[in-house]
Amino acid sequence: MFTKAAALIFVSALVGQALGHGLVSSPPIRQPGDAFKANCGEQMFYNVESDPAGNIQQLNQLKATSFSASSCNLNLCKGLQFDDVSAANIQSWTVGQTVPIKVDIRAPHTGSANVSIIDTATNTMIGSPLKTWEVYASVSAPITADQTSFDVTIPDLGDKCKTAGACVLQWWWDAPSITQTYESCIDFTQSGSSAGAPSTPSSAVSSAPAATSAPASSQPAATSAPAETSAPVETSAPAETSAPAETSAAETSAPAETSAAPEPTATSAPATTVVPTTTAAPAASSAPASCGSSLQARDAPSGTKWSQCGGVNYRGSAACDEGLTCTPYNKYYSACL
Repeated sequence: MFTKAAALIFVSALVGQALGHGLVSSPPIRQPGDAFKANCGEQMFYNVESDPAGNIQQLNQLKATSFSASSCNLNLCKGLQFDDVSAANIQSWTVGQTVPIKVDIRAPHTGSANVSIIDTATNTMIGSPLKTWEVYASVSAPITADQTSFDVTIPDLGDKCKTAGACVLQWWWDAPSITQTYESCIDFTQSGSSAGAPSTPSSAVSSAPAATSAPASSQPAATSAPAETSAPVETSAPAETSAPAETSAAETSAPAETSAAPEPTATSAPATTVVPTTTAAPAASSAPASCGSSLQARDAPSGTKWSQCGGVNYRGSAACDEGLTCTPYNKYYSACL
């Protein structure tokens, strides 16, 4: 029988290897509770409870043999359940309301990010992203203030979000160089919508441009297994490459810094995305990404460039390869550079 103590020991080992690096700190986001434990398993529950800023890929490694994606959708809010949300944490927003967002980035990893409204029944974006960053949390430059403190304006969503649990405001950050994806979800309802027809969910395509001119995967590929992260994005992003990316549909989305095969999902729409990133960090190797397949988190070998060597709760090696120095970003994270 799997005990809480055993779970904590196992989770601690994983957290030491891949300590959580980002989450929304305000407004209140979904948290793990009894529904999450029942639907996603004890190992995932204790992992998120101890490391709420963790990534989707590390949770995927904790799937039990009885895991069911239909009851624990890691592609939607990291599997966190609406039934665990207290009434006090459900926001009530009106059309045109300005909502301030605060984000805690505990360690930078060059990637892209967006903030969007998600239809939880289909895990698709409603309309376009409210905020986008083509380059986010770069390791080659200081994190700018607008990446951690910004406002979004709530659009007219018709009747789609009048019921609690039907929609979430999602912050999504993907770092292809380390194959890690982070999500935070804020539950809300909207009142005062116009009588016009509600916005319809857009097809999910890559939220951030790819750095190559070859067809771009709808999410970064892991080295040892296809990825299954999910993040919706807009359909109208212009393509800057000579060959557009196309997928059979994307329920997930994230930028790719290297070419990767398309991945199928619940809806169909061509994806046209491309914008170079500024990171010099190593890119994830090509591997087919599949929404329904297993994700594998990929951590740099201990001591190599970009690998973690220190920080709060870190339990791995502090030694770096010859010529590299253990460089702190903040109290949570140091890397060999």
